Formats: sequence, structure tokens, C-alpha cells
Amino acid sequence: MILREPGEIDRYLRELREQDRATAGVGDDALAFTRLLEAHTVVMDHGLGEDVEESLATWLSALDDTLWRERVREVRHALSA
Repeated sequence: MILREPGEIDRYLRELREQDRATAGVGDDALAFTRLLEAHTVVMDHGLGEDVEESLATWLSALDDTLWRERVREVRHALSA
């Protein structure tokens, strides 16, 4: 899955952030959510003239901030079979 449309990206990141809050802590749900995050990468504009591909897990809490969320140009999820 690849998301490139800003509205789709915003909705998807908000949903993931809500799941993150709901599964905070330890246990099977938290472990499963961590694995889900690790399967995602984001392409972000850091204002340096080129977009940078990074792990979504690194940036998830920063994405509460609208300005950071708007820097995301693409969300990729490596779907597992």
C-alpha cells in the first residue's frame, strides 16, 4: 500500500496514532501494533531540498503536530502475505 494524497495520509496517520494510544503499554496488542508500525515507512520533507524515507515508528508521536504531519509526502506499508 502506498498513500500519496494529503487527505488520505492525514486520515491514516491519525488512525494509527489513535491505535498507538489505545495499545500503549505491554502485551500482545502492543507487540502487534509495534510490528505494524515497523512495516511502515514515510517519505518526509525536512526542508533540505529532498524528501527523506524514514521509519514511521520514529515519527509517530511527532505526528500529533499538524505541521509535522503535513511534511509527510508518502506512506508506505509493506503488506505481508
